[in-house]
Amino acid sequence: MKKQFPDIKQKKKDCLGECKLCSKQCVVKVGKTNVVCAVSADKLYEELLGLIG
Repeated sequence: MKKQFPDIKQKKKDCLGECKLCSKQCVVKVGKTNVVCAVSADKLYEELLGLIG
């Protein structure tokens, strides 16, 4: 994602504080409040691409 979209700020954190969600699926926080979830890393990547473009 960093190589494909270098202008977008990205920060990796070990914990997002979403225990109920991330124990069952892949989770990413977009902005301060939006949480995006998917059943796999590939599906999560597709969801993020949809948000970007």
